[in-house]
Formats: sequence, structure tokens, C-alpha cells
Amino acid sequence: MQVLDRGPQEECFESWLGGVNDICGPFAARALGRQFDGSIQRIESSLELATVSASHVHAYRTDRELSGCDGKPYFYVFQAQGCADMEQGENRAAMSPGDIVLIDSTRPCNFYYDGLSSQMSVIVPRELVDPHLRVPRTACGTKVPAGSIVASMANRLLQEAIKHQDLSHGEGEAILESIVTLMRPMLTGRYSENDQHDRVLDRAMIYIDRHIGDSSLSSEQIAKEVGTSPRTLYRAFAGHGHTVAQYIRDRRLELFASRIRQSSGKVRLAIIGSELGFSDPSHLSTAFKAKFGMPPREYLRQFHEYH
Repeated sequence: MQVLDRGPQEECFESWLGGVNDICGPFAARALGRQFDGSIQRIESSLELATVSASHVHAYRTDRELSGCDGKPYFYVFQAQGCADMEQGENRAAMSPGDIVLIDSTRPCNFYYDGLSSQMSVIVPRELVDPHLRVPRTACGTKVPAGSIVASMANRLLQEAIKHQDLSHGEGEAILESIVTLMRPMLTGRYSENDQHDRVLDRAMIYIDRHIGDSSLSSEQIAKEVGTSPRTLYRAFAGHGHTVAQYIRDRRLELFASRIRQSSGKVRLAIIGSELGFSDPSHLSTAFKAKFGMPPREYLRQFHEYH
């Protein structure tokens, strides 16, 4: 477990974890490096809702934490900003803005926040979900992608509930029941071919993030490791407008830019690039300029000049 030096950052970490435990129930966590940042806040609305922001932390529940739980709710987690990896059972959801995932508070889970991530967590009474939908264990940890009509409508309902804080208890319950009903296709396990591709995409994106420093990372390797064929992998990425190679390149560039923003301004760009799988500094500079409109060194200078 990463141990932070006693000081403001450790106090921030302890305060954040205490807030998580107070609002969401017992969780454990470990910092991923020394760049932790995070906050949690209960939102005043007709729903039981909290916003959770975190960066460079792994939050989790094991049997030890579960033994201290009093309630047994579900959590609908709405990704607001940034990215996160949410795991429960055999399912892994690589979350991007607009995505939604269901988490069962009575089972172990793992949440990974590498860059800054912001989520809205809706606490749903178990009796509201189980009697009507008979939730299979395989539903938890399965992402409802932002591009789906279900996710779009659920996000809209949530925003309206937050916007109108004067809603009555009955109106709040009606909104919550509507969200539960919208999630019915996911919760009952009725998936279309696109849903199956999304699950392949989730596993592939998680694998890519964990092996991003491998300069030889290929679609064949990824397909083999996530248990699918190269053709299915290609279709999964094509459904979101990417090739596998394009996604890997863009993901490396996004992480490279994130590392620059988090630096003190005095960094060796070639070393960061190498750690993210760029073996050729000139190729990195050309690709970075094409995506961000300026070379890495200029991006670094401008960011730290205005921040």
C-alpha cells in the first residue's frame, strides 16, 4: 500500500476516504503514486446522491469491508468527467463521461482512478431493484454506454432531479423508479450484438491501459488476452469510430498530455513518452502536434504559464 508522507496530501486522502465511508459505507483505498486528489460531497436533492471525485487511487471492498456494512443498497454510478475502471465479479467497465454502471454493495468490487475522475453515485434501495428486475449477478459491473438511448435518458433524468431541489419525496421516488426501469434491459441480461461488442471493448480498453508502455502492443495480442478474435475486436472499436491502432495512439497521447499537466514543469518528455510506449521521440512530437495543435514542449510551457 502506498504510504503518503504526513502532510496536506495525506490529510486530503484520509478526509476523502472518511467521506466515502460516511456516505457510501465501508471502503478501503490505496493511493496510486503521490499525486492523489479527491473530494466527496452529498448533493441536496430528492434522491440519495453524492458526487465523488478522485485521482490516482484504488478504492475497493473486500469481505472485510463488507462485514461492516449495515445496509444493502445498489449504486448507480454515472460518470461525469474523466475516466475510471469499475470492476465487480467477472465484469470490468472502462468508464467515460456519460456511461453508467450498476454496483452491488453486498459484493466485493474494485474502482481504479488513474487520472482525475468525477462521478455521481445514486444510492438505490435494494427492494426497489430486486423484486421487479431479479437482477442477475452478471449485470453488476456491466457498463451502459453513454451513446445508448437508455444512458442518455437516465443522465437527463438525474440532471433534472439535481436541478430541481424542491421536488417532493414522491416525485424523487418516481424519478428513481424511472431510472430503474430504464436500466431493465441491462439488468435482466438481454444484450444486443452492440452490447456484446461494448463488453469486448471494455475489456480491451482496460488491457490497453495496463500495458500502455509496451511499444509492441498489437490488436492480435489484445484479442488473445481478452478472449476474442481480432475480427470481433476490430468491430468493437469500429462501432465507436476507431481502429485499434488509432485508439492506442490517442490513448497514449492523452496520458502523455495528462502527465505533462501534472508535472512541475521540469520534465524529460522523451522519458515520459518511452514509459507510455512511444519508442520514437520525433513520431511522438508529430502525433502530439496533430492532436493538440502544438509540440509537446510548447504545450508544457503554455500550460504552466497559465496555471
